[in-house]
Amino acid sequence: MRGDHRFGRFQWVPALRGGFAAGYGQVTLDLPRMVRWRSPHGRWSLKAARQGEKWGALDDQRGLESTIRLEEWQLTLIRRFSSLYRGMGVELGAGMSLDTRVRYREENGRLIRQTLGDQPFLLVRLHW
Repeated sequence: MRGDHRFGRFQWVPALRGGFAAGYGQVTLDLPRMVRWRSPHGRWSLKAARQGEKWGALDDQRGLESTIRLEEWQLTLIRRFSSLYRGMGVELGAGMSLDTRVRYREENGRLIRQTLGDQPFLLVRLHW
């Protein structure tokens, strides 16, 4: 069991972590948050993950406290290029942000829940 905000309000959820070798690579599980497949040499990976963030907002002058929450699923395909220059590498990827929702409370106290559209994205990540 572990606590998590990624599915909305804080709650305890059962967790399953582990991995196993598949015919063409390695599968890693961190359920219910993530499933990832990596090719045998780690050059390719495919990941489905639940993302979520919570931020606090404070306005001292008006005495307001609030939070904003972002929840979404991301499906990402990544190609890793290692040791390009002095041990530095790069990862290039493309993905889709799915089921994206935001929740916050307005100044008048009304709770706003809004579903945002699905969006594609590109990923560039340097590592050394």
